[in-house]
Amino acid sequence: MRSMGDSGIWYTFVPGLKTGELYKYEIHTKGDELRIKADPFAFACEIRPGTASRIWDVGSYQWNDQGWMESRKQRNWRTSP
Repeated sequence: MRSMGDSGIWYTFVPGLKTGELYKYEIHTKGDELRIKADPFAFACEIRPGTASRIWDVGSYQWNDQGWMESRKQRNWRTSP
């Protein structure tokens, strides 16, 4: 894994993974212990009792809230912070 500078976030790229595949990552501690973890930033995960993260394509999500978004504009709701 590679660090994203001082952000505390680490990343990696594994070629060939497909949407829906499960994964976890390993941390080897200074005390030579192995920790197997799910990704806290994952967009999907497997169903209990499993705890693995799941590869997900968030860009392919089809939103179905056009009517609600339009009614929100008509009520003058804030659309940005």
